[in-house]
Amino acid sequence: MTPLRAVMRWDARTLARSRAAWIALVVLSVATGLGVCSGARFRARWSDEATHERRLEQESRREHLALLAENDPRAAMPMFIDTKIALPPAPLAELIVGRGDLDPRGANVSAFSHRGSLFRDYQTASPVALAIGRFDLGFVVVYLFPLIVIALGYGLLSDERDRGLDRLLAVHGVSRWRLALGRVALRSVLVAAPLIAGVATIFLVEEPTVDRAARCAVAMVAILGYAGFWWSLVLVVASSRLREGTSLLALLVAWVVVVLIVPAIVGAVTKTTHPAPSRFALIAASRSAEVAAATRAQQLIGGYVHDHPEMDPKATGAPPAFAQRSFVVAREIDEAVKPIVAEFDHALEAQQTAVARFQLLSPALLVHRTLSSIAGTDETRALAFRAQARTFAHDWRETVGSLGMRGVTVDAAMVTSRPELDFVEPPLGDTLGVVAPPIAMLWGFTLLAGFAAFRRLRRD
Repeated sequence: MTPLRAVMRWDARTLARSRAAWIALVVLSVATGLGVCSGARFRARWSDEATHERRLEQESRREHLALLAENDPRAAMPMFIDTKIALPPAPLAELIVGRGDLDPRGANVSAFSHRGSLFRDYQTASPVALAIGRFDLGFVVVYLFPLIVIALGYGLLSDERDRGLDRLLAVHGVSRWRLALGRVALRSVLVAAPLIAGVATIFLVEEPTVDRAARCAVAMVAILGYAGFWWSLVLVVASSRLREGTSLLALLVAWVVVVLIVPAIVGAVTKTTHPAPSRFALIAASRSAEVAAATRAQQLIGGYVHDHPEMDPKATGAPPAFAQRSFVVAREIDEAVKPIVAEFDHALEAQQTAVARFQLLSPALLVHRTLSSIAGTDETRALAFRAQARTFAHDWRETVGSLGMRGVTVDAAMVTSRPELDFVEPPLGDTLGVVAPPIAMLWGFTLLAGFAAFRRLRRD
């Protein structure tokens, strides 16, 4: 048996008897299990919400058909038909919540809907702090895992150095860098096992598909890259010949800077440089447009009929005057608030673009944004849903409003065949293109720190 193998076997037995190692492993395993359970509950609640909205939509159709059978005059008017839209759960919502519980996931659409009323909640506070806050597997990876690595690795070579055994081992062909690398490999396998099991569990929570398998595989690559960065940092500190207490302090300072301070600074800077418009501006614009449109409702109705000569608001079956007014007023409000709503979306895009630009400053930001993107709980999917929902709401309003203004009556076939929003997921290929640079940066940090530690240990 070679001296290195003998030392590693002795180290493995020592680690197996170490109370601290077992505590760290149990804490990480329990936290991983709780994170996976929390993520699974979040996805289940999201799925229940979407199912509930679909059930309400089906019940609404049945009630509408029953009213038509009873010859209810209001049920025969297209303008009084509304529908519900809901965003389905993210492809890998169990992994990390991200912005999944911040952005709107559903809305009610009618002939009187406009941009200002479709989605009233715009979360544009700190783009970093908002996306981090729920205990899930992503939280365990970003925050807790580095502390476990620090607890197991801060005294990697200090015992041999303090007792003068490092020179004795070197005489027998066991160099410091080989010893350090072997110990890191042993400990990294130990702490990576719960995370690998957690990602595997997430993959099996729902029906396994190629898409879920690809997303879980990419997430695992990102997690391992983040783990590699912290183990490389442990090697850098171990190569500095610091005392145990000083090594622990240095690693904890690095954790505070990388995980807490830099993301907080990035969030504050992006919020300051790309502020969102005032919510009161949206409310004021909606009210102002509503008042202005209400005072000239007849003029707007006349203008609408003039632009659509095939329509006659006085035809048999035409909706009541208040419905006509509400329809044309909603169209006016939609145009009035369009620039302000666009500012909200632009502010969110600008903030997230800035965060993406500054994420190079912190591996914690890199892995968090990567996991959010691959899970589908980032801003990209939320903005895609808003855009598709607004297009659907606009088309719905114009369609049922046009039918109503023409005096068309609703029949059973129109009720059963009315359209639904079929959300189109952003392509997986586009998502992989987004997460590839952050993952490459993570592994770049890992290799850079590892190479620096290798050179210093080899030189010693």
